[in-house]
Amino acid sequence: SPFCFWTASPLRCQDCKHIRPIQNAPHLVFPVVPTAVSQRSPATTCTLVECLRGFCATELVHDVECRSCTLARETKDAQDDLELYEGALQSTKNVDHWQNEYDKAAERLEVLRKVDMDDDESFAQVADISILVEGLSIHRAQSLKCLLLTRLPTVLTIHVQRRYFDPVQDRMTKTTQHVNFPLQLDVRPFCEAVGPNFAFEERYRRQPQFPPLLYQLVSVIEHRGNAFAGHYVCYRRDANGDWFFVSDNQVRRVEWADVRKASAYMLFYESLALPVT
Repeated sequence: SPFCFWTASPLRCQDCKHIRPIQNAPHLVFPVVPTAVSQRSPATTCTLVECLRGFCATELVHDVECRSCTLARETKDAQDDLELYEGALQSTKNVDHWQNEYDKAAERLEVLRKVDMDDDESFAQVADISILVEGLSIHRAQSLKCLLLTRLPTVLTIHVQRRYFDPVQDRMTKTTQHVNFPLQLDVRPFCEAVGPNFAFEERYRRQPQFPPLLYQLVSVIEHRGNAFAGHYVCYRRDANGDWFFVSDNQVRRVEWADVRKASAYMLFYESLALPVT
């Protein structure tokens, strides 16, 4: 599908700084939230880039399993056990017992050193109770997480999520905050090619190292009404760059100045680099 794109959410452990391999997930729509909802901003306007930055921003996640920390801990424990049993062998007459313990610790250490922490099948060996006598306790830590685009679509569809639950009114409502959207959108700072850097500002500074990934606006859908009812209208750009307003059977030509005033609900951006299929 020309609308399909991939995202991934890298995780970096705050204890050992290990970054998990990314796993791609397909999507057809990129959801963003106006700052009036996501940040409780009192501003009457925000920008589409601000909304995208909010969606892709780094967040701190608690109680995340870390295989790297687990493997490092188990390896150190096995090494400590080897040193202990080696000393015991040199200072005791009960050689058979301590030799048996030494051999088990050596076997355990050998398995741990061969494990690939990022491979599920390989890491499963660590949880083998016959190797780890007392079983395996997975280390948990805080991690940094961010969202990145890993595969770009021909047409990028952005959904401005205006409907939300207002706890003060105890009901669903709709934000009327205006989202300023550009005619051309550069998606570089939201791509894995520029990251994974967990400081968003750093990702912005690194942009000049990469060519622009430009998308051009071709259509805007506006919802007129409240959180429960209303009417959809569309602004559409033709091949000549002219804009048209469409509402049911009503079609008229409009200017870009009129389009940019729309309270965007859906935005469609067409790639200037990828072929339309």
